[in-house]
Amino acid sequence: MTVKNRLTQFLEYKEIKQAEFCRSINVSTAFVSSMRVSIQPDKIKSIALAYPELNIKWLITGIGDMLEPNNEHINQTLEYLSEVVNALKSKDEQIDRLLKLMENHIFNRLPHQ
Repeated sequence: MTVKNRLTQFLEYKEIKQAEFCRSINVSTAFVSSMRVSIQPDKIKSIALAYPELNIKWLITGIGDMLEPNNEHINQTLEYLSEVVNALKSKDEQIDRLLKLMENHIFNRLPHQ
């Protein structure tokens, strides 16, 4: 299996279109289809940064697993935590709005001098 085959396998696994992948690493949309034997070091770095879950050793040599161990679990956990943080921010904003409404209501009911 070639580097091109392994990269294509990864893209199929992640359900990423080749053109989308190419844009994500800032190369021409023909990058994958024009690959011959290997990948230039600067492209490997771009791929590693854009797709940390991809085992670069596997991509280059075919040795090991396609995905880095535990990265899938870590990514899922980070996504979940991000959702929780966003929900908490939303709740905080709602609480702040309610407190302001209550303060205004109480202030408006106080006798004014």
